[in-house]
Amino acid sequence: MKKRRFELDISLRLLLLFVCLLLLGLAPRPHAFDQALRQATGALADGSPLRASRAVAQAAHLAPWRADLWELAGIYASQAGQAQPAIEYLERAGASSTLSARGWLALGQAYQQTDDLPAAIRSWRQAVDRYGPSTQALEYLSQAHLVQGDYPAAIDELKALAEMQPQDAPLLHRLGLLVATQDPPAAQSYLDRAAQLDARYQPVAAGLRRAVLSARFAEDPAYTLLVTGRALAALGEWSLAGRAFQQAILLRPDYAETWAYLGEARQHADRGTLILPAPDSGDGLVELRKALELDPDSLAAHALLALYYARRGSFDLALVTLREAIALDPENLSLQVQLASLLAASGDLYQAKETYLQAIQRSPQDPAHARLLVQFCLDYDFEVTQTALPLARRLAGQYPDDPANLDIMAQVLIHQGDLASAERFLERALALDSSYTPALLHLGQARVLQGDRAGALNALSRVIALSPGSSEAAQAQRLIDDYLH
Repeated sequence: MKKRRFELDISLRLLLLFVCLLLLGLAPRPHAFDQALRQATGALADGSPLRASRAVAQAAHLAPWRADLWELAGIYASQAGQAQPAIEYLERAGASSTLSARGWLALGQAYQQTDDLPAAIRSWRQAVDRYGPSTQALEYLSQAHLVQGDYPAAIDELKALAEMQPQDAPLLHRLGLLVATQDPPAAQSYLDRAAQLDARYQPVAAGLRRAVLSARFAEDPAYTLLVTGRALAALGEWSLAGRAFQQAILLRPDYAETWAYLGEARQHADRGTLILPAPDSGDGLVELRKALELDPDSLAAHALLALYYARRGSFDLALVTLREAIALDPENLSLQVQLASLLAASGDLYQAKETYLQAIQRSPQDPAHARLLVQFCLDYDFEVTQTALPLARRLAGQYPDDPANLDIMAQVLIHQGDLASAERFLERALALDSSYTPALLHLGQARVLQGDRAGALNALSRVIALSPGSSEAAQAQRLIDDYLH
């Protein structure tokens, strides 16, 4: 009797121990469980997160209490781009345990893949709230807020990220540009710090500083945003410029000039180092017409509407609109130059030349207008020997310390096939300013034509490094792609 009672006690104790082991996940593992984990390890070694996810999920089905396995299966599924399984596994893990920071990030990515951005943001916010800010979580959050158009939230995330990475010049530059579209004076400290860390960002910092200083006496936030937007546009940051113009209009809906510039920005919304999502508002014509409705005498609205028509080949409408602008301000040489360019585009080359000459005669001390005439001759292969060559020689002789004049002389020489002489002029230009990208671009072009592949690649690569995102950089990349690969 005692022996049977003893055997019963032992059986009960073993049963209790087995239950405890099960609850602790320490029970003897079946062969299928071990095999699934080995398959997952092999899949990861082979670089296949999808097979790893399926193998870990198989193991989790054999041990459903193991939240860590469900989480791991979800992380691997997210890495493999399998959003729905990732969400299922991660949500299942989160129902019985707290996800790790890595799990929350993966869950957010999975929701993002299904275009459920609010759920993605909630998941990434959980990672920050539970485990503290991380660079990855803040980067995800800032990008998501930008997509949503929540610029203040995106700026807050980037500010937190900048505190964690105070020596990250591209991050500071990006933050400064974004702040400039909301509060231009507050952007300068970020832009200046980026410029101190990386000289590539100095032109942007200087350009925006000049814009903000020029507007400081107006004490009008809308005007400050307008001039900042124009400065961003001049730097090629059209997407950001459009946002600055939008902010100005929110402050002053009756500001005709800002509507005009917003219309221009709509036509370049995909240009810039930071592309912001733009509302589907057409191609800018609505904004340009709104500007003229608000102010029929707006020079900016007339000039930019003429550009709009010209880009679409409606040269008659463009010329009529531009001449209306000139009638409003006959002494405006910029409008005269635009008229010359428009006449050239419409095919009236002789009248275009005469219009350029009139601008030169009215401003004989400004070599810029003469350079425009030379460039017009080169672009249209029109009177290069008769007009462009003597004018370029005069510019190079009269203003030998201006790299732009040496560069335009070199362009004429390249056109005529005198590559050795062109290279000498370009080297003189670069001796004056080693970062003058037009001269570097044309030096690369001359060396391509001479068959100097190494020299051409060196010059063109410097263009791209010095002015990323610029038109010169795009031309340099095309030359590399077409002739040096």
